[in-house]
Amino acid sequence: MARYFPTRAHIETRGDFVGEILILGPIETIHDGASLVLSRRQQRVILGILALDAGRLVTIDRLVELLWGDNPPAQSRAVVHSRVSNLRTSLADLVGPEGDIALHSQGTGYVLDVVPEKVDAHRFLHMARNWKQNRSADESRHQLRTALGLWRGAAFGGEADGEVAAVLCEPLEAMRLTTYEDLFGLELAAGGAEDIADQAAEMALLNPLRERLGGQAMVALYQSGRGAEALHLYGRLRAWLRDELGTDPGNQLQLIHRAVMRDDEQSLAEAGFHPATPPVVVDAVDTSAADDELVGVAETPHTLPPPPGDFAGRDDEVARLVEALTNSAQEIVAITGPAGVGKTALSLHIAYKLAGEFPHGQLFADMRGFDGDAPVTVETVIARFLRALGAEPVAASETFEELLDRYRTTLANRRVLVVLDNVASDEQIQPLIAGGGTCRIIINGRTRLGATIGAHRIDLDVMTRAQSLRLLSQLIGVPRVSAESQAAEDLAQQCGHLPLALRIAGAKLAAKPYWTIARLVGTLRDERVRLDNLAHGQLDVRVSIELTYAYLSEPAQRLLRAIGDVDLASVSVWLAAALLDTDARTAESVLEQLFDARLIDIAGYDPSGHPRFMLHDLIRLFASERADLDESAKTLAAARRRVYGAYLAIVERAYQSIYGGDFQNIRAGATRWAPSGHPIDPLGDEPLRWFDNEYQAILKVLRRAAEDGAAEAAWEIACTASPMFQMRRLFDEWHTALSVALGASRATGNRRGEAAIRYRLGWVAIDRTKYDEARAEFDDAIGIFNELGDAHGAATVRVYLGNLERHTGAYDRALACYRDAEEVLRAHGDHGGVAYVLRATGQVHIARNEFPEAKRLLDRALDIYWANGARQGAAQALFWSGMLALHESRLGDAKPLFAEALEIAQRIGDLPGVAQCIRGLGLANRAEGDFTSAATNFAEALRLVRQSKPTQLEEQIAGSLSDLPSTDDA
Repeated sequence: MARYFPTRAHIETRGDFVGEILILGPIETIHDGASLVLSRRQQRVILGILALDAGRLVTIDRLVELLWGDNPPAQSRAVVHSRVSNLRTSLADLVGPEGDIALHSQGTGYVLDVVPEKVDAHRFLHMARNWKQNRSADESRHQLRTALGLWRGAAFGGEADGEVAAVLCEPLEAMRLTTYEDLFGLELAAGGAEDIADQAAEMALLNPLRERLGGQAMVALYQSGRGAEALHLYGRLRAWLRDELGTDPGNQLQLIHRAVMRDDEQSLAEAGFHPATPPVVVDAVDTSAADDELVGVAETPHTLPPPPGDFAGRDDEVARLVEALTNSAQEIVAITGPAGVGKTALSLHIAYKLAGEFPHGQLFADMRGFDGDAPVTVETVIARFLRALGAEPVAASETFEELLDRYRTTLANRRVLVVLDNVASDEQIQPLIAGGGTCRIIINGRTRLGATIGAHRIDLDVMTRAQSLRLLSQLIGVPRVSAESQAAEDLAQQCGHLPLALRIAGAKLAAKPYWTIARLVGTLRDERVRLDNLAHGQLDVRVSIELTYAYLSEPAQRLLRAIGDVDLASVSVWLAAALLDTDARTAESVLEQLFDARLIDIAGYDPSGHPRFMLHDLIRLFASERADLDESAKTLAAARRRVYGAYLAIVERAYQSIYGGDFQNIRAGATRWAPSGHPIDPLGDEPLRWFDNEYQAILKVLRRAAEDGAAEAAWEIACTASPMFQMRRLFDEWHTALSVALGASRATGNRRGEAAIRYRLGWVAIDRTKYDEARAEFDDAIGIFNELGDAHGAATVRVYLGNLERHTGAYDRALACYRDAEEVLRAHGDHGGVAYVLRATGQVHIARNEFPEAKRLLDRALDIYWANGARQGAAQALFWSGMLALHESRLGDAKPLFAEALEIAQRIGDLPGVAQCIRGLGLANRAEGDFTSAATNFAEALRLVRQSKPTQLEEQIAGSLSDLPSTDDA
């Protein structure tokens, strides 16, 4: 956003504090008349970040993310430690040991111990948001001037970039502009037009998206006797909007323009550009508690899909939407109309056009109301929105009412635009209406939405003749349309004036510049109607889709059909390659054909940055029908089996990335499939982040594989993915995956698959503290493996039977299981399995207070893990080495071991591992007598692993928390 810092006329200086931190300009700290200006830019930025969260924990991970985004240097955490250490020393030198500003380490991050009132940004927000509480306009003007007087330049001195600029500084700068608008409105109401005219005009030109500001500037110029300058300003604003956004100013700015041209004071008064009716205004409530929530380390989300680059027409609808969203008290607008009519494109166009009116972000969700599958639940959407807003993760034990309360509280007093696409009914999205008057919601759907939720509804019909020709001109150029005007009109008519069909036809003509429009018109004349159940009046979506489908290459047609048959929510390059049985580069090229033809859209990106594509819901139905019509059952089944092989190969690679190899995994002969050619790595360095995006698809693939009788692929995928389900605490989904695979194995008589699945089901039972059930699963699995002569499989299960004995205190039986298993695992070269046995045996010796033997075993296990790159195993061995240090009262050794294990677990994304390590830090703090820090550690660990059904780890952590002495005892 353009940043402009006007003169300080009529602005009063800040109040004086013994100590204060200034970030609304060059960052500095002042204490008792002395000033500290840090020499390093990075130190100054860190101080600004911490000041915005004054008194609250800012984690090291959050600092790294803000400072370096997605590409932190290898030593980023060390750099942060160093910068914070130097910053702490500098602050201590300035304020002394008894000063009112101090920087402390706490758990996984740092806390700047200073009251928010000593930070200029917090004072600014409090004054800027509470000016309406004053009894007079003079008091309000005085308060707003005082608030603006705190600014000495750009936020963070203009030194912020990347995430810091986007997440922290831009909301502050946007609030600064809003404060000027509030002040200018009061000045205009008080007759002070001449005092603000020049300043408002210059600011309006630098911020052309702020139409409220533009209107105030025009009114100020006009009331100062400078009507010609007001008209000139309007012309410049209109030119910018047309050039950059392809649209005109909103209705209110146009009203002011007409009033100035006619010298019509009455119309200007009706325009009402004064603080009594601002576009979006915070109610007169005390928002001081929310001030630092708005600009602290909390996220400013921008989750909108890319803007529609070929948007054209819809001028009336755009004007009505802008009016409804900015110049009225209307909180919700509903855009309704038939499929393919351009509802999503219009809402995104409006969302980007009004970005400046919503400084705290824009949220987007596809509700899948007409997706064929179950619609997205409100709980899922709220959880995603809370993550985007930087709120705490959703706990499994959190009720829907608690989740809803947290969502509405998070949005309270924020200006956020929420776009809900593909909505089936008002009831589907009713809970997502936050209330409070500060946010705005756009909902899209095919039914007549909005009646029961008080929405301002815009019924979007097909385009007019003129709009259709304008869209075609946008797509293929004005000269081609002008040269064949009658053919262009015929084409628009054949497309039913439906934007989806027009865009597809335009894409074909744009890709074939040597084609005439008449040639395409002639080709389309005999198209047949097929999607009868989705026809709407004279519209027929199938015809629109077939416009492009008929001209796709054979591989592109085949891929579209295969995608329709496999029916997954999104498709990546590697999955497309499997469907086509080709190399990655060819698959990418074919996907690009579909993308260029607008038959697929970008759905998101893998952790490695590769795009994922999705079909529009109607196109997916069309593709499925074409698959049934044009492909043999044998061909489709072969494509699906390659998909199963592709998922197995990638799940296996994710497993290997975490464990350093196939250790302790039971494999079979299911075919793995990977594309040839240049490598496509969807995992990046974050296999569990990939899994977060894919586990629902994995469940769907397992069900489809079971239906196809591909039992071996099903049970191998389910077994290999099991640790990932566990690490992400997806116990219900984990059990579902195993149950589907078990059914497939039994149905096909696959005894080895049954044994492998029962082994993993025993894992689930142990985690659920259902020890009898776990023993039965392990015993049956060992029995089957022994029948099959599979010594490695039996030994792998025996390790976990040993764990069960250890959990129940049967240490001799546990050691016997471990001894028997270790010999077999070593003979089979399962190094990770051997290390696991050594570590688990070490745990038994810790429980028996046999500490030297425990240390010997843990050290051996750690050596093996490091040698094999087994990150998760190394973290576990480090954790238990820390526990051993605690038992031996070596507190100085324990914390570094827990911290190192924690860093590895966090990097992997192993939630139970993270929780265990934080619990370890809590145990160390408890041993040192720091019960407050210990309680904080245990509470954080418990939050990470809490489930609707109790788990073993949850009970351990809860026990550690309950064992702490009460406040009175301490």
